[in-house]
Amino acid sequence: MRKILNERKYAEMCLAEHYLDNSIIPTLIILIKYWHHNGYDKDNVVTKLDEFMKEAYGDYIPHKWRDKFKDLVKQYCSDNYPLS
Repeated sequence: MRKILNERKYAEMCLAEHYLDNSIIPTLIILIKYWHHNGYDKDNVVTKLDEFMKEAYGDYIPHKWRDKFKDLVKQYCSDNYPLS
């Protein structure tokens, strides 16, 4: 995945267009940081990830991703990871 200079703009584009880069995890991390910055708590961010993946990823199987979402949210839903 290329370096994203404006993560806010990238996240908004992903959400508006249901866009998911081939590098799925880095895209999800940016979305986590975006939602955290917009005041969502960890449980709501996990829910938002699930909703996003249902729209953006045709091969999405929720039970296979749930633990990964929780791990990513636990790490990146923090003020230690600001949105660039």
